[in-house]
Amino acid sequence: MCTPTEIQYIVFALNQAPFNKDLTLVSFDEKTPLELLQLLNDVFVEVSTDHNIDLRDETIEMTIERFISFLWVLKYKPNVQDPYIFKTGLTAGDKHIIHPILLWLLQRIPDLRKRAYLAKYLITIEVPTDMITDDVYIQYKDKQDEFKEVHKIVDKIRSSGFEPDALKREVSKLEEEKAQLMERIDRIRRKVQELPNIEKFLEAARGLRLEMEMEDKLNQKLDEQKATLALSKQRSQRVSATLRELRNMGLGKSDEESGESVPDTNGEIFLQKLEDEVKTNTFLVKEKLAQEMKEKQEWAEKLRRVLNEPSLTDQARQQLLNELTILRRTIKDLTTARDQLVNPVDDKLNLFRQQANLVEKRKDEKDARLKDVLDDLEEVEKEHTSKKTQIEAQGARVLRGEELETYVAGLRRKTQLYRKSKAELAELRTEGGILARTVEILQSRDSHLKEFLGELAAKKGVTGFDATVTKLEEVSQAKAETDEEKSKTLEEISKIVTEINNSIKERRNKLSPQVKELRQIRQVSQEMEVTYNEKKQAYESTKLSLDSEKGKLEQEWRLYQDECEREESRYHYLHSMNVIIDAQLVKAQEKDGKNAFKEIYAKRISEQEQNSKQLREKQKELKETHEPNLKQREAFLDLRKILRKKLEIYRTGRADRKKNAKKNDDMERGAGFDRMVF
Repeated sequence: MCTPTEIQYIVFALNQAPFNKDLTLVSFDEKTPLELLQLLNDVFVEVSTDHNIDLRDETIEMTIERFISFLWVLKYKPNVQDPYIFKTGLTAGDKHIIHPILLWLLQRIPDLRKRAYLAKYLITIEVPTDMITDDVYIQYKDKQDEFKEVHKIVDKIRSSGFEPDALKREVSKLEEEKAQLMERIDRIRRKVQELPNIEKFLEAARGLRLEMEMEDKLNQKLDEQKATLALSKQRSQRVSATLRELRNMGLGKSDEESGESVPDTNGEIFLQKLEDEVKTNTFLVKEKLAQEMKEKQEWAEKLRRVLNEPSLTDQARQQLLNELTILRRTIKDLTTARDQLVNPVDDKLNLFRQQANLVEKRKDEKDARLKDVLDDLEEVEKEHTSKKTQIEAQGARVLRGEELETYVAGLRRKTQLYRKSKAELAELRTEGGILARTVEILQSRDSHLKEFLGELAAKKGVTGFDATVTKLEEVSQAKAETDEEKSKTLEEISKIVTEINNSIKERRNKLSPQVKELRQIRQVSQEMEVTYNEKKQAYESTKLSLDSEKGKLEQEWRLYQDECEREESRYHYLHSMNVIIDAQLVKAQEKDGKNAFKEIYAKRISEQEQNSKQLREKQKELKETHEPNLKQREAFLDLRKILRKKLEIYRTGRADRKKNAKKNDDMERGAGFDRMVF
């Protein structure tokens, strides 16, 4: 029996084109059995025009046989297992039988129309075994296979979305272009025919074309090789960076003084990092990525089915939308009914369901948060990799671990030394400025100071002292500039390294509480998942046992109900027969002769014998008069033919007489009426 929502869908579908029945729920429910059968036949006509038959022109047995055979062709599975009950209910126009058939048909009319069309040609005809090897049967099977292949090709063409008119227009356009190209080729050919050595030019053009095609192919291969080389370089850089990181973050370091191996905390941190990364990747691969891959595969399969299906018309699309609306409304009604039927007090699994829903919700939130954190980490790693690549491109080696700490300590010492030297240099520059000012003052006082100093230096034995001092000042100034550039470069490098270390530390500090929280949540999730699986297994086992017991009880109930109905029917039948026999016995035992069965049957027998005697006499009389009557009938038929001919002759002569009235007056007066004398 269909639900109210399904009946509503049946009425809605019958009110739509092409049926347009204009039904309501009340009028549909008040349909008589014959009207329901007529509705079913109308739906069959929409599926296959072979059923466009008026039910009044055939018997009910023929109609039911036609319906059942067509449903078998459409592969309908009735809701009643017993074929006799199904046939009886269909014959009686039972709503419990016809409503599910209407619902099943109206939900899939396009598919059923295609199946009915194919069934005309693909249903195997049952033949005797000795005819299977016959040439006619083999040819019949070959034609079926050929029809299958042709139909597949036609379906593929229809589903591809190409329109015949568009293809015709495209073909005509291509033919026009072909004609234009042929004309152009003819014109060019006529022009070049007059040129000398035309064959050499054609050969050179052909070779040029081949070389150009070869050049295009080589350029494509070159692009592919460049792309492969770039990928290989990136892969090599990643592998080299990983190798350097592994070398710098070793599992132990040697103590030079004691010669013993001292454990390195960097190795433990690296192992912990690798374990976390492996766990995270395992979680992503087994759960997150597996689920996403499954969803993508399902979506791809849906898209593949949609692409393989033929293009939908507006009517079919509107029908699917209406079905979707009705199904959503049905789901909503069923959910409301379930919520009303389920008692929260009696539902012992409600608490576990709520807990499972909460755990699943928290798990999804943590998965989304983990995904965001991993995305941030990936961005930081990309930025870190780009910085390392830039530094390596400049020719410097990236330091890690103890080397970095030693380098930073040395850099600090050099920075302090640089600052101290810078202060001393500032003092010396100040003093130099003062001395330079003194020299200027002295030079202004005495223009012959240089000559005097030269003579003084010659006397002292230090000729060229002034020039040497000047050169030393120039060298010291160049050295100061070089030291300043080096200090700037060192400051920039130290600043970059400090920024990278600070960024890494900030990211690690930012991720460490989230990772700890994720571990705790993962542990809680695993515990809850174990509990949930146990409860789910117990629930499923209990449900299976109860369902099996329920099925057994329902089967026993059906058997007992059928047996009860059979016994009740047999009781009524025997009771009716008993009443009839009692009445006949009472009539047979009555003393009045008028009502005795013996006299009644004797009277009826005598009447039948008398009727039989009269019929035999009549039969004898008919046999005796059969031949004379036949002759008389033939004579009357001949007479009828003669009279018809005379009438035709009379009508023809009368017409001639009207045309020749003046010439045939005597003939008309003397003719009178024609008579035939026996």
